[in-house]
Amino acid sequence: MKKLFSLILALAMVFALAACGSDSGSAPAAAGSAPAASANGEDAAPAASGQSFNIGAVTTGSTDATSKPLYDSMEQAIKALGCNYIESAMEEDSGDGVLNAVNNLLSTGVDGLIVPNVASMYGLIPTIADLCEQNKVYFSLFWTNLDEGTEEYDACMNNPYFISTTCEDDVYSGYWAASVVGKLGVEKICTITLPDGFTTTNMRNEGLEKACKEYNMTVLGSCSDVSLTTSSAGGTTITEDFLAAYPDTEAIVVLGMSQYVLPGIAQALEDANRTDIQVAGIDFNEYQQDYMNSGILDGIIGGHFAGPTYSVILMVNRLQGNPLAESGVILRDSFIELGSAEEADEYATKIYGNCLYTDEQLANCLVSNNPDFTYDDLVAIADAYGLEDILSRTQG
Repeated sequence: MKKLFSLILALAMVFALAACGSDSGSAPAAAGSAPAASANGEDAAPAASGQSFNIGAVTTGSTDATSKPLYDSMEQAIKALGCNYIESAMEEDSGDGVLNAVNNLLSTGVDGLIVPNVASMYGLIPTIADLCEQNKVYFSLFWTNLDEGTEEYDACMNNPYFISTTCEDDVYSGYWAASVVGKLGVEKICTITLPDGFTTTNMRNEGLEKACKEYNMTVLGSCSDVSLTTSSAGGTTITEDFLAAYPDTEAIVVLGMSQYVLPGIAQALEDANRTDIQVAGIDFNEYQQDYMNSGILDGIIGGHFAGPTYSVILMVNRLQGNPLAESGVILRDSFIELGSAEEADEYATKIYGNCLYTDEQLANCLVSNNPDFTYDDLVAIADAYGLEDILSRTQG
């Protein structure tokens, strides 16, 4: 069961900086236009800007090169905006693990709650929305698409305590990754994809199809088996199978799970003396700089870490009585694109392990500090996010 749980968590974290603050707290085991509320169920008057709030995060325990920077930057934002960060980790291999983590945080009296996309995978968003409304606690989601007309969409959009969900344009990410190899002139590719049935999967596959039409590429084979796509060894097995079944493969495009399978792909290609095969992927891997410099990897898109940071900004403004939006919002966050060894070097040496935004930049997103700040300003910040944007703001 532990192996199954690890696969589920790994899948959840991709559907989707070392900490810049002090030590975080942990919960003990155990959005609409409404006014700010306290967690004890009593309505609260809009808070003074100097009041400190408790914001809790459900964590999965993953420390890969995609997950850790996200949680670190979220913690930094919470503290930079004068609030307390509390986390509660999932410990059970079922939906009860998510609900236990949520209830642990609610029992501490948190004022706000941030939940990853694993809640959607377990079908728990309506339940969590109800719990937050009952406890009068604001909540946000990340790496979670809310499709209009679904129960999840209605549960959030009709809830006065729903602040936001953040998600990416995964049609674009699928297109970008496939275009990397398409521009190199390849025609026959194999793909590693997320499982069928998820919005993220469908979007990335749509982007892949767009690139295949544009560059006249054909998909020879594909693998979406999570028992293989969540480990380096699985990446080796998948690649060996591709080479055996399709020896004329010219490229492998990883439409998710690069943080797990990329080392195995690289090893299998080297062992088979097939480093002529081009590789591109989605989701950052801790060794991507080495792979880009050695020529194993031609491009990778990921770095979608900032969504929860934007939700923190929305949440704290709401708690302070200065809502940026009249109701809950769906906010698109952006990717970092690494299309060359030079860009991979810049990311590794100047961004990874550092803050995405300075404390001063974050504080300037509070209406209590900057009365002219609006939701449109936040959208503009999210739209600008990328390699050049981060470098220009943090390396000056």
